[in-house]
Amino acid sequence: QVLIGSERKPRAAIKSNIQATFITPSLEFNNPKLEFKYEWEKGVPAQAKIQELTIKNTGPLKTTLGLKIEPPFSCSVETLTLEKDAEDTMRVEFDPSSKQDRVSDTINGKLVISHEGHPHKDIVPLSGQVCFPNLQILPPKIDFGCILNDTGKKKYLVLTNVSEMAVAYEWSFLEDAPNIDEQEEIDADNVGKKKKKKK
Repeated sequence: QVLIGSERKPRAAIKSNIQATFITPSLEFNNPKLEFKYEWEKGVPAQAKIQELTIKNTGPLKTTLGLKIEPPFSCSVETLTLEKDAEDTMRVEFDPSSKQDRVSDTINGKLVISHEGHPHKDIVPLSGQVCFPNLQILPPKIDFGCILNDTGKKKYLVLTNVSEMAVAYEWSFLEDAPNIDEQEEIDADNVGKKKKKKK
């Protein structure tokens, strides 16, 4: 603004238009989702499953990345800088040994990629499948109730292979096994412990 002569009110001297372009970082992955699979083998220690992830900077500007991942998944790098059209490859691992109960399960996670100086985040979903030879036994408990002397009673079990592998099994009876009431108390106690761990 300027003042001309004796004028008390300033006038606009120059008017200009300002234009800004906001650029969102853009990445390209060789695999948009990483899936791992571990199958249990008797006598063979669990080994980490590894996959390679290639990240390419498809945006017009250089970007610095921060990579965040949580167990049982891990990544070989934590920070990475990529120029325009540049790419880099890293290792992503899944540790199946974290699954100690030997029950087949699928563990989901994610690789979160943040950009320095920009709120945009990219996410690569992760899935780790752990396969053990598991049987479903129905009913899970057998109660013969009251049986008269010198009589017998039959109960039937249905065994179903709920795993993705062949199951070879054998029966054995525990002489010191708890009775039904004791087993119910043990099961209830185990459920309570699991809930506390989740908290």
